Amino acid sequence: MPFECAWVKRGAKQAAVGIVVAGLSLLALPTARAAEGCATPTVVKVQEYVGIIQNLVPWVAIDQGFFKKHCLEAKMTNFPSGPAALAASLQGGLDFISLAPDTVYVPASQGFDLKIVAFMNSAIHYSLVVGPKVQLPNKGAGYPEVMKDLVGKNIGVNALGSTTDTLARANFLGAGLDPASQAHWVAYGPPAAGIAGLQNGSLAAAEFFGDGMDIAAAVTGGTIIVDPRDPDAKIPPQIAAMRGASLLWACTTAFINKNPDLVRRFSKANNEAIDWIKDPKNFDQVVRIVRERAPNPPGVPDSEKLLLERVKRYVVQEDKHASMKALKAWNDWDVAMKRIPKPADIDGLLWETARSMIVP
Repeated sequence: MPFECAWVKRGAKQAAVGIVVAGLSLLALPTARAAEGCATPTVVKVQEYVGIIQNLVPWVAIDQGFFKKHCLEAKMTNFPSGPAALAASLQGGLDFISLAPDTVYVPASQGFDLKIVAFMNSAIHYSLVVGPKVQLPNKGAGYPEVMKDLVGKNIGVNALGSTTDTLARANFLGAGLDPASQAHWVAYGPPAAGIAGLQNGSLAAAEFFGDGMDIAAAVTGGTIIVDPRDPDAKIPPQIAAMRGASLLWACTTAFINKNPDLVRRFSKANNEAIDWIKDPKNFDQVVRIVRERAPNPPGVPDSEKLLLERVKRYVVQEDKHASMKALKAWNDWDVAMKRIPKPADIDGLLWETARSMIVP
């Protein structure tokens, strides 16, 4: 898969360059002063989905010195799915895990002692992209009718059991189709592999998150057919109710108990980075950071236009708050999908830093 290899190599190179550039920029930025009385910043291992905009908040916290201001040094560590990151956190390979609410509720129901410590995004940023080789006779009718065109076909998700997986299956359920018997599910891994699958036809459609769907559609010439990011999109009502809470940070309770002040400092840096991202005067800087850390793949038509669209679309989703109503909707959805046997104790899963950022 030439495209996949080129993008992965370029992504790795860009990530390395980004780290160097970020490190140098910290020396010059007025915000890049360590907290008063801090001799050496504490290194924290932070999950990264390499090459996609989902990591914008920690990238900004590094680039603009918010982590360093709070006496932290973030070591970004690549884990392409929530389940993989959770497993790593148990063995000390990861401190801060980037998850959706359901990938907190499910492991918590299985005895995983986990707490939510901060929020990053309140949109349902998962979308289904159909490859260019797939005929869509029901495209004009829109959702849910268009899902009939995918019956019996290979559908890609980043990892089985992930949020991406269950939301992709929800598209079938919302259309009155059985995802277990009327589709074949394939775990593609990193986004570049999912895009390659759409290009070569091994995948008829694939569910992406962050801004992977925008890149996939641009690279392959494919079609986004279900897009919950759009508030006017026709999507299953249960999914629509989940708007208001999405991407968050979680830690094991053992890590929090051992490092409560560190977690407080991380959450402050996270919230300050989001405030900075949302300030219109910083838009060009945000574009620069995304260009360095998550550039478009080579050969994309109107590459600069796509980059600006990716950033504009994602910035409005960033949110340091989460809606309790939406968190409860995620809870109800997990119960309905039989992912958890009973509703999770949401309040018990919120640590103090996250609890202070809850809105109705």
